[in-house]
Formats: sequence, structure tokens, C-alpha cells
Amino acid sequence: MAERILAEDILHETENVELSLPVNAAYISAAKQTAFSVAGRMGFDAQEQHDIKTAVSEACAYLIKGLAGGAAKAYTITFRLTGGHISISMSCPSGDITSFTDGDNNLQKIRYLVDHFEILNNGSVFEIAMSKNHNE
Repeated sequence: MAERILAEDILHETENVELSLPVNAAYISAAKQTAFSVAGRMGFDAQEQHDIKTAVSEACAYLIKGLAGGAAKAYTITFRLTGGHISISMSCPSGDITSFTDGDNNLQKIRYLVDHFEILNNGSVFEIAMSKNHNE
């Protein structure tokens, strides 16, 4: 019988899961599956898992649109799990960005689904950052 890992067992540790995905919408499903799995492992309920998965999907779509036609071949997604809190970061070199608009529908959906959302651009790295707290 497989050992069951309880959410309580990992809530006090920090774990990182990192994906590097091609700039291709066909791979959004890999990001969604990873988000759903990681959220489930942390003990998020079914609705929270769905919200996280959807936010990741929308952020990937937004990022891929902005990178279309540019030099970027890949972007990185990092899931940071800490004590009932999940932080998700999507990043790529800033120079690879071709266009982004703040009023995009994808962004509005993300803001509704997570507790914290921001877009950062320090001149060398473009990052979409979001987080959600586990509602116990």
C-alpha cells in the first residue's frame, strides 16, 4: 500500500517545483496539470485547486501572447510552497517580450482567482507573480 502524504506534513517546509516550457500554447496543459497537482498536494480544496490551475493557464496564455514572434524559446514557471501558501512565478528575459497590455482579459481573470497578483519588469527579467493562501 502506498504511503499517503498529508498536507500537514509539508505545510511547514518550503518546496520548489520548477518547469521550463517552450513558448507554445500546446504546453499550457503541462503547466495546468502541475499547478493542480501541487495545489492538491498542499491540501487546497477542489475549488482552490481549480482556481490555481485556471490562473496558471491564463498567465501562460498571456505570457505566450506577449512572447509571440520574439526570440524567446522558453519561459520558466516556479511553484514555491510554504506553510499553506503557494507562490507562482512565470519569468523570461525582458528583451524577449514583444507586447503586453495591462487591460488584457487574462489578467482580469487572474486577479479574481488569486490573493496576490503583480507583473514585474526590472529591465532584464519579466515576471508574472501570483500567490494564494490555503483557506483552512
